[in-house]
Amino acid sequence: MNQSYRLEGPETVEGSLNSSLNTSQLEDGRYTINYSVQDQAGNKNSDNRSITVDTAPPELEAETTEKFVSDSLNIEANYYDNLTGVKTAEYFLRNNSTQKTGELNGSVNSSSLADGNYSLEYEITDNAGNIVEEVYSFKIDNSDPELNVINPMNNSEISGLLNLSATWSDSSPINYSNYSYLNNSINSSSFSDGDYKINYSVQDQAGNSESKSRNISIQNPPVLTVHSPRNKSYSSLERINISSNEKLS
Repeated sequence: MNQSYRLEGPETVEGSLNSSLNTSQLEDGRYTINYSVQDQAGNKNSDNRSITVDTAPPELEAETTEKFVSDSLNIEANYYDNLTGVKTAEYFLRNNSTQKTGELNGSVNSSSLADGNYSLEYEITDNAGNIVEEVYSFKIDNSDPELNVINPMNNSEISGLLNLSATWSDSSPINYSNYSYLNNSINSSSFSDGDYKINYSVQDQAGNSESKSRNISIQNPPVLTVHSPRNKSYSSLERINISSNEKLS
């Protein structure tokens, strides 16, 4: 009896039935397998099957790129498979003591997780069993920075140079663009006398922030201007002309 098959698609392969074919050596694509048998009397019968050869993993582009996370972690990715389609799209969130899994796309309430270093793994599987994975590392930081105001003291009177001084610490880097005036000096004489509030604020790169304030009173010395007599001058007049920006006593 003559038994044979013919595989037709991006490539053509012929062979005997009840044999195996290594599809990893074929070009990916859709194929038709034609089966044929013929006995010694010349009688024939045939059948066919459609298959898809897919040896390539799905395409994956993860959109989660944060290095520091607080409150909520968005787990977003673009993925597709043109031949057999995506079967599962999952994530695995891990650290030394925690593992969470779920489907893409969505978010995780990271405020319920302990602070620390984590890895996020994306895993996409197509219907042919091909898998693509992508892993990135980040840090969960739900804690506010620690802020300590050194100068000025609360309710202090300021005259002349106002020195602003504070220290801060945090497990995540501080966002330096948000506190350009900390640890600086201001000439208080450019401000009118009166009561002021100084607000100190720091924010880390996970978005956590801490604020403190100090009340101060600016009391600059009066400005004294002597109009006459001129310095080192001679005069028979006894009148002296002096003015001030404050009431003299």
